[in-house]
Amino acid sequence: MKRRCRRASAKVAADTSIVVQSFDDRSQASSPAALCTHGTIARPPHGVRAGTLVDAALIPSASIRGDGEAKWAGHRRRKPVHGYKAHVATDEGAGLVRGVEVTTADAHDAAGLERVLPPEPGDAYGDSAFTGGAAERVIIGRGGRPHTVWTGIWGRGPEALGRLEVHNAAVRRVRCRIEKVFGTWKRSYGLRRMRWLGLAKAGLQVTLGQTAPKM
Repeated sequence: MKRRCRRASAKVAADTSIVVQSFDDRSQASSPAALCTHGTIARPPHGVRAGTLVDAALIPSASIRGDGEAKWAGHRRRKPVHGYKAHVATDEGAGLVRGVEVTTADAHDAAGLERVLPPEPGDAYGDSAFTGGAAERVIIGRGGRPHTVWTGIWGRGPEALGRLEVHNAAVRRVRCRIEKVFGTWKRSYGLRRMRWLGLAKAGLQVTLGQTAPKM
């Protein structure tokens, strides 16, 4: 029995050691992407798909009136949300969370990319929020290859539109895997809504939620 317990303890320690967690004081910079919590894994363990998926999800605040740090975020197809935003990077199979950043809800989806993207991300998949500009420069700067959804048309005519649709469909088939991470958080780890007030505690709740499956 003691031998089995020692082996189980060693396994938990090994699983936990691949995640590097740090809690930083909230930045006083004017950017809404002020860091609350951040964790990254330098290199994926054996058996984890080497590519990277990136996305962000809104999480409503515990109280609209009581949480003065949370912000409103509008959406074209949904009701506005008062709360926070979790920026996440996973391996290509969405089986391992490689980085987490929590900001106020009004931050751009790509605002946390530089903090959550691991070194050597490989093929990095994201939606249109990560297309072009600073986001792709971050991915390329880490040695990755951006694969993102494009909303503009590549040239003119039906052939150009067809090429765009084929590209976007291929990206979406891979990128959509990250949605199961957010679904699991909300369904199993209490992240349908924040439980505490303030950015720091929101970051703590998200970090605890994404760490729970590893324990």
